Amino acid sequence: IIYIAMNMKYIGYLTIMDPICEEAKETIELLHEMNIEVWMLSGDNTNTVNCVAEQLRIPHQQVLGKMTPYNKLQKIKEIQNQKDDQNKQNIVVMVGDGVNDSPALTQ
Repeated sequence: IIYIAMNMKYIGYLTIMDPICEEAKETIELLHEMNIEVWMLSGDNTNTVNCVAEQLRIPHQQVLGKMTPYNKLQKIKEIQNQKDDQNKQNIVVMVGDGVNDSPALTQ
């Protein structure tokens, strides 16, 4: 987010984000078709995360922004510990793009 001021007075902001690659859209669509629950856990600004999630059709209730590495790890553990209809724990697959995702990736 870039905040804009003129003559020391706030007049607005710009949100800049990378384009979403087509492969990501296709992969998430395939996961939805397979009835696999998709979550988005990001350290990015909540507004940006919600915008990206909307484009990827990830349900709003499964989207969390401003997540620290510790928060991501705790959420992964929480999702893993939830039981399905047959009382089995969830299997979680995570994709991360940075060192800050390391704790959650090792879980």
